[in-house]
Amino acid sequence: INLMTTFKQTSREVVNDLGFLKLMKNNLIEETTNTEFDRYCLDHIGACAVLPVMKNGDVVLIQQYRSALNREIVEVVAGKLDIEGEDLVECCKRELLEEVGVVARKFIQLGSWEVSPGWTDEIEHGFLALDCDEPVETQPDGIEEKFSTVIRISLDEAMNYIEQGIISDAISTLVIERAYKYLASN
Repeated sequence: INLMTTFKQTSREVVNDLGFLKLMKNNLIEETTNTEFDRYCLDHIGACAVLPVMKNGDVVLIQQYRSALNREIVEVVAGKLDIEGEDLVECCKRELLEEVGVVARKFIQLGSWEVSPGWTDEIEHGFLALDCDEPVETQPDGIEEKFSTVIRISLDEAMNYIEQGIISDAISTLVIERAYKYLASN
């Protein structure tokens, strides 16, 4: 596969800075036709998504309100890389404790994915968390997490949630399916 491109970014400017998210205007040129054009996108600081597997094989998910969808969804634990200097595993550890009260000792990176490259540069890093302690009290960060529900089910049931559309977001689906494949072969 040849991923070379004839498109070149000539300049870039911040249109609106919302903290972890910036609306950007990219000025571009397609070099074979010398066509100049603009595209808008969102710069995102990135995030981690993590699926904890308990010692008995259960997985821990979270049900919480997502304002972009205006409804509750069931998903893997996830959070932004919004603490300066924090590495991916530390982000996973922090999010596990905040959202579901789980402490894990072993992390397996399952992949990194461009969430929606048509309009954002967000990259989500997926992890499997192993050697997990039983959940303790959560440390919610935000009103949605305060009113969230921790869900503990088997990995097979999580796979069924995907098939049934109960879990419908792409990142949770990828993380759960990759974790299932990893655990089946190790």
